[in-house]
Amino acid sequence: MSTIKAMKMMARSRPVMAVTVAVAVAVVVGGVGWASIPDSGGVIHGCYKTGGTNHGLTVIDSAVTAQCPPGYTSLDWNQSAPQSDLSRVATLNWYGGAYGGGSYGFNEPYAVAYDGSHIWVANCGGDSVTEMSADTGAWVQTLSGRPYRFKCPYALAFDGTHMWVGNAGGTVTEFDASTGAFVQTLTHRADGFSAPDAIAFDGTHVWVANYGNDSVTEINASTGALVQTLSGGSYGFSEPGGLAYDGTHLWVTNNGGRSVTEIEALTGAWVQTLSGGSYGFDDPDGVAFDGTHVWVGNYEGNSVTEIDALTGAWVQTLSGGPYGLDEPGGVAFDGSHIWVADNGNSSVTELEATSGAWVRTPSGAPFGLDAPYGIAFDGSHIWVANLDGNSVTDLPAR
Repeated sequence: MSTIKAMKMMARSRPVMAVTVAVAVAVVVGGVGWASIPDSGGVIHGCYKTGGTNHGLTVIDSAVTAQCPPGYTSLDWNQSAPQSDLSRVATLNWYGGAYGGGSYGFNEPYAVAYDGSHIWVANCGGDSVTEMSADTGAWVQTLSGRPYRFKCPYALAFDGTHMWVGNAGGTVTEFDASTGAFVQTLTHRADGFSAPDAIAFDGTHVWVANYGNDSVTEINASTGALVQTLSGGSYGFSEPGGLAYDGTHLWVTNNGGRSVTEIEALTGAWVQTLSGGSYGFDDPDGVAFDGTHVWVGNYEGNSVTEIDALTGAWVQTLSGGPYGLDEPGGVAFDGSHIWVADNGNSSVTELEATSGAWVRTPSGAPFGLDAPYGIAFDGSHIWVANLDGNSVTDLPAR
């Protein structure tokens, strides 16, 4: 049984430059003329120590020191913002960091979400949620303990003001995204949250996919009041694990049913359930909408299925060859490309949204990827939660 599947089954059975703490800046002045720092172009050059535990930043004179020593990564900046080697960015032979350790408190990070300025990471193993600056990757705060009482949080969604967190323990926590201040914890035991595995916001209401009891719960985002819980009948929910909103309808992936259910967001009415045939759904999990089509990651099928959002018609199923899909989990859209977190082979696959053509597959240690699962786009970068690496990787989307 896969790690992800085991975690979910366990839950079902239950009632830039970031440094770890501080950056020590050492300015090298011996034998170096101050006129060389910054250089003639106004750029300051430095070397950031990535190895070991003492992460220091040393400012260098590039005219004297052409390369950083082993164990260090070059980092250039000017008065406006950090600069990077664009040739390396263009080939994805660069990443903003595999942030981890210290204050971040990453512990089996399962989900990641963006609130317009900050990145939020749900730590299932740590019963906590970590906030990071999207601009720099710097740690902001880690929320845990009372009153939050997170219990293996593994679903996140932003509603424009607040963050919503699904806890494997059968609750949903709401807090203020601007401050991290606790708002409330919802239980709705009678109608039942049960291992809430995905959350989506439709502009008015919050929708929760309950992996543990084959249902989807609708909540009023303004008050947290229960609107309705959908289950049984035509819905065909079976271990629902993913949710995406397309502007009018919600798409629910059924991990256990090898199907995807479409429902009307305004009323919760069932529209259709897609399964069989060319769809090739096999433990469908992560799902994303690109403005026209819906993309579904098939965790056990090592494939991605593309669906026409207007009709539900199958478009194509991508697998094998250069795609390298292996237990695809989270799926994200960056405005032109689809990104898929491949939990099984510690990689991320980038696809052309208009054609499904393979673009590239960043993989493994050079990108800090280790059993990636959760994934989100912040307008310029892709953020990936590394479940086994207890870290978060920042990749430039373009």
